[in-house]
Amino acid sequence: MMRNKDEKKDRTEQMVLLLLMVTVFVISVIRAAVSSMTYDEAFTYCRFVRRIDPSSLRAFFDSLKFAGEEAPTNNHWMNTLLIFGADRIFHTAYNEFVIRFPSLLFFAFYLIAVFKGRRKGFYSGITVLFLIGNYYLGEFYSIARGYGMAQTLVFAACLFYLDWKESEYEKDGSLMLCAAFLALGVTANSIVVFILPSFGIFWLIRLIRKKKLKDFLLRRWWFVLLFFAFVGFFALKQMSDAGDKFAEEKQGNFFSEVIGGMIGMFVKKPLLMWGAAILLVLVTALSIFCLRKKVFERDLFWMFVIFLAVDLFASLILHNEYIAGRFTLPFYGMFVLGFSGLFSMAARSLTESGAKTAESSGKPGKSEKTVRRIFADDRLIPAVGLILLLILGALYLNKLNVHTVSEWNFDENRGEKILTGYLINGEYSDVPKETPSFTDVFYREKAEYLKERYAGLYE
Repeated sequence: MMRNKDEKKDRTEQMVLLLLMVTVFVISVIRAAVSSMTYDEAFTYCRFVRRIDPSSLRAFFDSLKFAGEEAPTNNHWMNTLLIFGADRIFHTAYNEFVIRFPSLLFFAFYLIAVFKGRRKGFYSGITVLFLIGNYYLGEFYSIARGYGMAQTLVFAACLFYLDWKESEYEKDGSLMLCAAFLALGVTANSIVVFILPSFGIFWLIRLIRKKKLKDFLLRRWWFVLLFFAFVGFFALKQMSDAGDKFAEEKQGNFFSEVIGGMIGMFVKKPLLMWGAAILLVLVTALSIFCLRKKVFERDLFWMFVIFLAVDLFASLILHNEYIAGRFTLPFYGMFVLGFSGLFSMAARSLTESGAKTAESSGKPGKSEKTVRRIFADDRLIPAVGLILLLILGALYLNKLNVHTVSEWNFDENRGEKILTGYLINGEYSDVPKETPSFTDVFYREKAEYLKERYAGLYE
C-alpha cells in the first residue's frame, strides 16, 4: 500500500513538472516567433553569419573574427555556426524564428536533461522548480545568443559529474562526457573557461584519492590531450578575436554584482534582493555548520565557490567587470545544484542526528523531537514545493512579456516600427526617440533582401 502511494505521488509530481516545463518552453517559442531581433542578435547575424565564407579554412576563420567595430564580440561561435546551418537547412534568410531555432533546441535539451536528472534522483522536485522557473534564463533561450547553449552544456556536464560520483568515481565514460560537454560549452560562450578550474581541481582530487589518476592518464591520454588542445584553441581563438576588452568597468562590489546579480534574475527591488541574499548566506552558513566535515562531500557546491574565487581573481588581474548578470547564466544550473544539494544534505543530517540523539538517550528531547517531527512529516516537502511554485509563478507572470527581452527592452517591436516608418515616410529612418540599435540595420537589410527576391512579381 505504501509503495503504491509513493508511486502515485511520484507520477503526480512528474506530471506537474512536465506541465510546467511545457509551459515555459511554449512561452519561449512564442517570444522567439514574435519579438523583434535584439541588438546582439542582429549584429551576430548581419556581421558574422551572413559573411561566413566556407570556401577555405582560413577564409572561414577570418569571417568569424571581430572586425574592430564597437559592437558585441563574437565569442559565441557555436551559436553563429548553428544559425548559419539553420539558414542553409531551412533555405531562409533574415527569418527571426529560424535564427533563434538552435537556441530553442538547446532549451528543449536542457528541459529533458532536467527531467532525467530528477528521474535519476540527483535532486528534488523543489530544485527542478528553480531550474525551470528562472524567467531571465527563459528569455535568453528564446534569442539567438550562446548563453542558453552554454548553460545547457555546463548543466549536462554537472549531471555527468554526479553520475561519475554516484559510481564511486569508477565510470570513465561519465568523466569523459563531463569534460566533453564543458569543452563544447567553451565554443558556445568563451566565459565557460572560468568554470574549468573548478571541475579540474575536483577531477584531480577524486582521482588521486581513489589512486586512479596514473591509471586514468595511461588509459585515456589521448582524450586528455584532445581536451586541452580543443579548449585551448577555441578559448584563445575566441578571446583573441574578441577585441581588447573582456567586459566593462566594475559598477559595484563583488557581493552585490555576483550574488546580487544571481538573485536579481528573480527580483529587482533592492530590499527584496538584499533580503534574499542575506537569507541565502544565513542558510548556507547554517548548513555548513550542521554538516561539519560532511560538507566537503558536496562537490558541486565547492566547485561553485572555486568559480567565485576565480571570478574575483580574474577581475583583479584583468581590471574588468565581475562575471555578473547575463555572464553568469551559463553557470546558473550549477549554482542551483550546488546550493540545493548542500541544503538537502543538511536537512537529512538534522533528521538523522535527531534520531541518533533519541536512541542514545533512550527518549528524545523536546527540541530533537520537534526537529524530527518537522522533517519526517510527509506534508512538508509538498507544502514547501507548493509555496515555492506560487512564489516563482507570481514572479514569472509579473515579468511575462513575449514582445521583449529585459536586457534589450529598447528593441521591443523594433521591426514593426522600422516598417511603419518606411510606409509613412518612404525611407528607412531611425525610430524617433529610441536608443540607436543595430536591430535597425537587420530590418533594413531584411527589407532589401525581400525586395530583391520578390521584385519580379510586381514588374
